[in-house]
Amino acid sequence: MTANDVKKLLGIPLADTTKDDYLNTSLPLAEEFIKTYCNDEFQGGLPAGIQLGISKLLQYYEQKTAVVSERVDDLAIAFADPSQIPQSILIFFKPYRKVRFI
Repeated sequence: MTANDVKKLLGIPLADTTKDDYLNTSLPLAEEFIKTYCNDEFQGGLPAGIQLGISKLLQYYEQKTAVVSERVDDLAIAFADPSQIPQSILIFFKPYRKVRFI
């Protein structure tokens, strides 16, 4: 998944580069968070539902309503735990969650 994929899913013109730094920095973090949340590495690639959910997650965090921590230098962002993410976003990931036995 690339920043351009996110832009397409969110209806952001590809020529608009104002969010590129944010997307390029946050996208790998969001993907890793979702892989952990779903307990799946998605070896065959991210399903369309996951891609849409990640796009919505990034859009949500961009609004800075649920950022737990943030660093200005080198643009770092920390994702909240799943209980702080709205159900309207988590619903994209629930069909892909795998049970993990401890």
